[in-house]
Amino acid sequence: MRKFFILSTLFLVVLAGLGIGGGAALASAAPYHAGQMLYPLQRFAEQRRAALAPDATSRAQNQIALLDRRVMDLALSVGSPYESAALEEVYRQLQTTLDAMARAPERDAAILKSALQHSLTTLQQELPLLLLAPAGNGPAYQALYNETLTLLNMLSDSGTSLSALGAMSESARVDALTGLADINAPGGGMQNGTPVDPQMVIFPPGSAGAQHAFYPLIGAHSTLECAACHSSGQYAGTPTACSACHQQDAPVPHFPADCAACHAPTSWQDIHFDHKAAGATDCASCHNQDKPADHFSGQCSACHSTNAWKPATFNHQAAGATDCVSCHTKNKPANHFSGQCSLCHST
Repeated sequence: MRKFFILSTLFLVVLAGLGIGGGAALASAAPYHAGQMLYPLQRFAEQRRAALAPDATSRAQNQIALLDRRVMDLALSVGSPYESAALEEVYRQLQTTLDAMARAPERDAAILKSALQHSLTTLQQELPLLLLAPAGNGPAYQALYNETLTLLNMLSDSGTSLSALGAMSESARVDALTGLADINAPGGGMQNGTPVDPQMVIFPPGSAGAQHAFYPLIGAHSTLECAACHSSGQYAGTPTACSACHQQDAPVPHFPADCAACHAPTSWQDIHFDHKAAGATDCASCHNQDKPADHFSGQCSACHSTNAWKPATFNHQAAGATDCVSCHTKNKPANHFSGQCSLCHST
């Protein structure tokens, strides 16, 4: 009996050792990808290995490394049947990574934020390349797209703390991939016995509540709380034009069209002005202050393109410029003929 007990114990120890060794090898090699049968076992091994790090900063770094791995898996899955599964795994790992970063000390924020920014920048470049997930798994795609833009915007501010980044994961715990909990269900609108005003709920990025059909909450807009726009708790009738909120931010003089004609929602500095689309034909109304002294008084478009000020090509005929000396007197050498330049020179 004693011999059987010893042999059984030895067998279990060997089996456990093989399991630990196999799990470590599986976590290290990562041969499987989202959608494959043995992938959940690999993910479990990866997470156990990441949790063995000696401190919170190392554990956060391990999770960022796993996020890099999931982002790479997503790139490899483009156009394959596993594309949606890979997308969901990136989303899942992003939440785990944010949780881990929130537990790390703020003294290590710079190195962790830099690593996360690199991962998210790569992810931002990959998302537009997906072929199947945007249509087949729209909520997951929109959730990840919105959250990526939001986090990159937060990371561009050096003052963003690790706890603030972790709060993004907390808000996303109501999983946008599987739908929102019904706040009208018994207990669904209660927290510690306190009623929650349903008009002040902060929706997870990409969720049904956060996706304004008329103006998607992406970029800097997705970092706002509902009360920033719906201060009175009255949602109906809230203006949708950018200028309703941002008119006071416009310098003087400023182009009078809506902000979206030039600015992207990521930041004010991301400007792309389409003169033709905006119907901007009166160049001088905006650019007079840019002209040097003694400059031609006609429209900028007579010489300049909308791409850049230089090079400039002046068409005398198109500009109706017939009084040569009004511009070129300063170019004449001493004792020069005082008549019009066109009597001797060509354009």
